[in-house]
Amino acid sequence: MISGVTLTIIMVVILFVLLIPGQWIFVALGVSGIAGIILGSGADYLTTVGTITWNTTNNFVLSAVPMFMFMGELIVQSGLSSNFYKGLMKWCRRIPGGLLHANVVACAFYSAISGSSVATAAGIGSIAVPETKKRGYPVRTIYGSIAASGTLGILIPPSTVLILYGSLTDQSVVKLFAASAIPGIVLTLMFMVYIFFNGVYLKKKGQYNIVDTEAESLSTWQAIKGIAPIVITIVVLLGSLYTGKATPVESAALGTFIVLVFGFASKGLSWKKIVESAKSTSKSIAMILTLMISASYLTFALSQSSVNRHLTTWVIDQGFTPLAILTIIGLIYLVLGCFMDGSSMIMLTIPLLAPICKELGVDLIWFGVYITLLVQIGQVTPPMGLNLFMVQGIDKEAKLNDIIRGVIPFLIGMLIFAVLMIMFPQMTAWLPEVMGF
Repeated sequence: MISGVTLTIIMVVILFVLLIPGQWIFVALGVSGIAGIILGSGADYLTTVGTITWNTTNNFVLSAVPMFMFMGELIVQSGLSSNFYKGLMKWCRRIPGGLLHANVVACAFYSAISGSSVATAAGIGSIAVPETKKRGYPVRTIYGSIAASGTLGILIPPSTVLILYGSLTDQSVVKLFAASAIPGIVLTLMFMVYIFFNGVYLKKKGQYNIVDTEAESLSTWQAIKGIAPIVITIVVLLGSLYTGKATPVESAALGTFIVLVFGFASKGLSWKKIVESAKSTSKSIAMILTLMISASYLTFALSQSSVNRHLTTWVIDQGFTPLAILTIIGLIYLVLGCFMDGSSMIMLTIPLLAPICKELGVDLIWFGVYITLLVQIGQVTPPMGLNLFMVQGIDKEAKLNDIIRGVIPFLIGMLIFAVLMIMFPQMTAWLPEVMGF
């Protein structure tokens, strides 16, 4: 029988041998996991693969993920996201930074519905980039604001990453949503503060003389009509969730129904667009479930070899402090963010990291928000952050160097915020306590 340490090394080697040449992540996870099951427990244990697959996907909470994704797709297809952005133009035009504030606010609100970083960056970016470029805003700040603000979809509830984390660690998804709300708002405000002072600085240098006649001509009523559907949907969705009137799955279904009503009422939605939204959602959820199943094989192999227990014991014996472990985890996520999406990072690492942090006395609700922030940072970490390429895909004229230089100030702000979260853990505890969770 192969020892746990040797087995872990073999699985890690197999994983990276497959990942480095560019093999699909789910294949790398699945092959390394099944190899670990065979080498660690014998070929007879392959009969458990079906059971592992069923137990991984047979989780009611996960039903909320496709519903939130479907809701986000419907908002884009119906034109509600475009109307919302144009409504924000009316209110943001006079603030230093102008429509760049609209980029951040639109991403923050959209993320409160879609729950996805990539969907947020793509949904808002496809509207915001052309609008801000034609008005002469600095392209680097445009790209940076979209790439960074798009990641708010991971942190601001509802978040698919938090749902996956809650499923893996058996933590309350509603409590995770409540814990992440304040950090999400604070980070949004930090982005806007940077844009404000950057706008003041560029205006003094004479590089920021933008006249927005289209926003000026928009009436207050038109702006309210554009903003109202999204705001109402968010209030009902999160209100039903936080008051305990609905589960995450039920609130997702309720939000989707409201979006359908607004979509048909505005005549922006058709049955063809609903089918397109359903197809896009099916592709996304198939990818996530495939990753979950593949990662569950690897997790099972590791648990059978008792690596989790040995690793936890070793960390405690070495005298690592919680701060040291959280710093190391942060560095690991910065590296993983260069070649993995958020769901993959969560699936791969949480089964190993959560037991260690729990043993060290780290609150798993706080840890979930912290990990989600690290995933968010990984999505914009140069040179391979996923959202950097998403922005490049939106604007074919965009140079990767401009996107990276534009996102760096936001990235620095996110790293500072990660430190603030460690220094002030009450940031995540206050709202759940007030709401009685």
